Amino acid sequence: MENIQAKIIPNLKENDKVQYKLPNSITWTKATVLSKAGKTTGKYKHWYNVQDDIDEDKKSVDLDKVEWKKVTGDSDENEIGVNMTNSSFLNDEEIAKQTELSKLHNFDTYEECDDIGKNALSTRWVITTKDNQTKTRLVLRGFEEEFTMQRDSPTVGKGMIKIFLSITASMNWIVKTTDIKSAFLQGKILDRDVFLKPPPESNSKKGKIWRLKHCLYGLKDGARQIYLSVREELLSLGCKQSSLDPAVFVKHTDQRLSGIICCHVDDFLHSGDEKFEEVMRKLRTRFVAGKIEKKIFHM
Repeated sequence: MENIQAKIIPNLKENDKVQYKLPNSITWTKATVLSKAGKTTGKYKHWYNVQDDIDEDKKSVDLDKVEWKKVTGDSDENEIGVNMTNSSFLNDEEIAKQTELSKLHNFDTYEECDDIGKNALSTRWVITTKDNQTKTRLVLRGFEEEFTMQRDSPTVGKGMIKIFLSITASMNWIVKTTDIKSAFLQGKILDRDVFLKPPPESNSKKGKIWRLKHCLYGLKDGARQIYLSVREELLSLGCKQSSLDPAVFVKHTDQRLSGIICCHVDDFLHSGDEKFEEVMRKLRTRFVAGKIEKKIFHM
């Protein structure tokens, strides 16, 4: 049997034999490698799909965390100790939940505080599957918040989109679309206290609750918060809000129109010259953006 140092990216192939040991256990489980669970250079490069030899249970294993061995013969050597957490054995749904919790942490969405009797809102997981990829969102039950606030969030109207396309075609600009990743988590700092009960998957300590710093999916004014954040940033970059539609912003350079952006919560439809593209690059510095698509529109 060949010992493998877990910190090195494993090079396992389909039908390779391995053994792994569960947390706080002295029993090794034999399994067969089915496939890689993640890309070789991606976030889940150490993950493999395996099937236990005895009960034929299929699972994903993070070999960067688990104590494991590759079986290459009948010899049996001492295993290498590797710290392991319960997150090393997760199905697709559980992996998606941990990924979402990581986003909340990375965007500094909340801070943990003592539960001293504050009214804490509850949450639920919304799980979707598309193209064999499972995604989750932690959604706050905003209706539990007994607080009246302005919640409207302007979105671009159909008439303005037609005007935008007409101007774009006459200027011979390229039409582009940009979406913001995890938009609600990138909004303005909340100006009120919102407390919530941590989901069990967060492993928060007993007696702790979360206080939101930024908006979370489910808040009544969640869409408005991201709109105000985008509006504030565009105005700071020299754009002007259209008097015809509050979700449309224009940029002028040397008294000439250099670009237009239409907003629909976390989706942007925009077009302009190179100077306007610099504005969009700065906007994507403030907000983590997803893919950008482009197309030339002809009248």
